[in-house]
Amino acid sequence: MTSCRCRRSHAWCTVFTALHAVSAGIVDAARVGLMGGSYGGFMSSWLVTQDTLFTARSPSPPSPTGTASP
Repeated sequence: MTSCRCRRSHAWCTVFTALHAVSAGIVDAARVGLMGGSYGGFMSSWLVTQDTLFTARSPSPPSPTGTASP
């Protein structure tokens, strides 16, 4: 699926968006974190192995009820 502007996956668009925020001075490069739930948790765990941009990650499991986790 390649529906974001960078013409790659949403995971890679996250990297490019974070890089843009760092280069614009909006985000401190030493404090870039990443979090995701369900499939986003899986992708956040994968994404930190692909690039050194993210200094922290916080994956969360899917909710068994299909609603937001508390």
